Amino acid sequence: MIPLRRSLLLLCSILLPAISSGASLSLWPFLMYERQGERVSLEVLGPIFFYRRTGGETLWGGRPLLSRCTQGDYNRWEFLYPLGKYERRGKTYKAYLAPLWISRGEEGG
Repeated sequence: MIPLRRSLLLLCSILLPAISSGASLSLWPFLMYERQGERVSLEVLGPIFFYRRTGGETLWGGRPLLSRCTQGDYNRWEFLYPLGKYERRGKTYKAYLAPLWISRGEEGG
């Protein structure tokens, strides 16, 4: 148990200064963190769990189950991508839940 505790303390002593200084940190595919001015990016377990903030836009999610994007009065939710989507800008919205099969064509002689 003591080697595990020492390993965790060592890991924290390495990670915390890098994160607090606003630098980049890459332990791919487990963790990637980057901060440059107002831009913040975090990915956990490759691209599965992510968080990004750039200026007024915030994007987060757990692919492919759920993601959300916000910027001012714009909101977008995507679920079970690409099957479902909900978008709202001000008072206008659109949403869809796509079927598992879509077919279009023309029959004729």
